[in-house]
Formats: sequence, C-alpha cells, structure tokens
Amino acid sequence: MRGHLKLCLLGGIVAALAALAALAAPAPAADNPNGFVRNRVSLHQTMADMLKGRFYEEIKCAENCLMATRLVISGEEAAHMGFAGAKAGRWFEIGRREDVALKAGVWTKVYLRLNAKAAAHIRAEQVSLHIAGQVVASSKESGRHGWASWIRTCAWPRA
Repeated sequence: MRGHLKLCLLGGIVAALAALAALAAPAPAADNPNGFVRNRVSLHQTMADMLKGRFYEEIKCAENCLMATRLVISGEEAAHMGFAGAKAGRWFEIGRREDVALKAGVWTKVYLRLNAKAAAHIRAEQVSLHIAGQVVASSKESGRHGWASWIRTCAWPRA
C-alpha cells in the first residue's frame, strides 16, 4: 500500500503542478467539491508559522483514507537560495508528510513541516516564497483514490 501511495503521490504531483502552471492566475486556497480528496490552506499563515511547525492544510476525504502530501518550490527559487541539486524548470521538495489516516467526511488539520535543510535555508534567507502543495489519498474502504493541490505565496509577518 505504501509503495502504491508513493507512486501515486509522485505521478499526481507532476500532473497537478503542470495543471497549476497552466493557469493564468492561480485561485487562492480553493478546493474541488467533486473530488475524492479536498484540501484548503489559510492565506493568513506565514513563513514564521511554517518554521515553527504551525503551518497546516485542512484535508477531507470522501471515505476513510490514507494520505500523503509534499511541499515544493520552483527550481529557480531553490537555486537562488543555494539549494544543491536545484534545477530550473523542476520542482524542488522542501517538506513531506506521509501515511496520515483521515476519517471520512471530516476536515482535518494536517501540520506540514519543512525538512531540516529547507528550514535552515529559509530561516537564513528570510524571503517570501511561492509554495505549492499536493495531496494524494487512497481509500481504506475501496479502490478509490485522488489528489488535490494548492499554490500560494507564503510571506514573512510584518513587524
């Protein structure tokens, strides 16, 4: 099950982010009411919230499910910040959560953490970032699965 979920996560992320890139003006923190999995992100969360482990997305599945999510920034932003291996035109992962169980029909806060390297770079740079997130979920009850995504600018709080 975990291998299938990871494969779905990677495949779904590519498709979701390609679709997001095609949009002229990304919609802020919207979700798909017809999907198996839905998500939303508050626009009031900041980079400081993310560094302190208080950044979250709310997720709801149509059935009891197992979900995974990851945070990415553009390769250009990652390269500018000095991340090794960052390439223009490719997404660069800065955080991930896996194997989170959700109850059917209930909005659940899932806290997102940066990986250690990303947290150190972002803390040192203190720049606002365009962050994309994508959720992949598989039903615990049937063969259903789905994905949902979001993209937004995450700023530093004003003093």
